[in-house]
Amino acid sequence: MGKEQTSTRILHHDRRQGTEAGAVHQPIHVSAEFAYAQAQDLIDVFQGKPGFTYARQATPSTARLEQLINEIEGGVGTI
Repeated sequence: MGKEQTSTRILHHDRRQGTEAGAVHQPIHVSAEFAYAQAQDLIDVFQGKPGFTYARQATPSTARLEQLINEIEGGVGTI
């Protein structure tokens, strides 16, 4: 099978990355606060460990959008 067209990669990107709770596509997180069991876990996120702290800074939805832009552009990182 040949290389997929861009539109096919975009359409199936969510499902290939895995979704929450069996959703077909990634749910949209418009506003949320994120809790951690230990304060050190939150400190680790602020120091660069993957995770989320507050919706105005980043959400799973914006992270997925960044991944999709990387996929479309062939990039390695998006801000």
